[in-house]
Amino acid sequence: MATAIIHYHEIALKGGNRSFFEAKLKENLARVMVGFEGAKVEKKHDHFRVHFEKSDEDSVREILGEVCGVENFSFVSSVARDFEEVIARGLEMVQAEVGESEEVTFRVAVHRSDKNFEMNSMEIAKKISAGILPVIGSLKVNLKKAEVVLYVDWGAKEVQLSVKKEPGLGGLPVGVSGKVVSLISSGFDSPVASFMMMRRGATVIYVHFHSYPATGMESMENVKKIVEKLNRFQGKSKLYMIPLIDFQKEVVKGADAALRVLLYRRMMIRLAERVMRREKAKALVTGESLAQVASQTLENMNVVNVLASRPVLRPLIGMNKNEIIKMAEQIGTAEISMQPYDDCCSLYIPKAPALSARVEELEEAEKNLDIEKFEQELWEARELIKVG
Repeated sequence: MATAIIHYHEIALKGGNRSFFEAKLKENLARVMVGFEGAKVEKKHDHFRVHFEKSDEDSVREILGEVCGVENFSFVSSVARDFEEVIARGLEMVQAEVGESEEVTFRVAVHRSDKNFEMNSMEIAKKISAGILPVIGSLKVNLKKAEVVLYVDWGAKEVQLSVKKEPGLGGLPVGVSGKVVSLISSGFDSPVASFMMMRRGATVIYVHFHSYPATGMESMENVKKIVEKLNRFQGKSKLYMIPLIDFQKEVVKGADAALRVLLYRRMMIRLAERVMRREKAKALVTGESLAQVASQTLENMNVVNVLASRPVLRPLIGMNKNEIIKMAEQIGTAEISMQPYDDCCSLYIPKAPALSARVEELEEAEKNLDIEKFEQELWEARELIKVG
């Protein structure tokens, strides 16, 4: 069996509530490891250990790197508390990392879990270094910024060695911050916003508004694929599909063209509120970035916001498009979002949308649209898809 030591950071700062966050992280680790035969998650004082078959190491590396709340992790090798064995194993691991390099900076970092051991951490590190440095001539000691670090955990029964800390996602475990409802499209922005909320511990429920059959099914199919991608971070998901086309046609016939998109979005908020109440969620999430498009000016976000009974969270509000696309690439949704599609907000879009609408304007326009009737009809036409 092989072992990975998993460290967290933000969870360690939670004081009296720390055990709640640790329990959720352990649950999430157990969920992602369920497909590996014989895998076991073990809680220690200040970290977790995951045990698995050595042949699964590459797959485990990929999966652990996608668990929110994991700061970093290391694959470790366990040996007896004997300096000859420790140095021999350490030599193997460091040599594999150094390869044929001509010069590499190096240090030994010791954590002495067994405080009763007669040598302190610095003394242990010096002794191990003295056994390794003469053998691997390309190593030069650098105690501050070493390229290769041999990590040594000197325990009461055994010594654990590792040479690399793999980066995790950090943040908090999904599930500790309650539920949110994300207004998701198949573009770049809203999938990134959803991921950012997962990384803050929220469980995300999705709602997608579409204009089929006035538009093709591409946006719906792409959204399903995006949610499948995002499931890597939170597991199974719920996706509400709600048709908006009948309301859009009514808006085109009976409202000022400059207000169309804002009227669409106000109806989206009304319907998303229904999802939120049904799912007992605590907030709505959008992929809006300040002034990226006309509907995302401060004034226009406000005329939509006023309909929400709970917070509307906008994780991307201060990011530009390039930053958002870069993060979409990192989480694996960019390739799907690049595919051509027509979304509901691009349908019947006016040439000159309003930049600073007033609530009174929107309310006046809605008097001619039979809002209650459409809201109920669209809600009844919803489709709930369980993804994963």
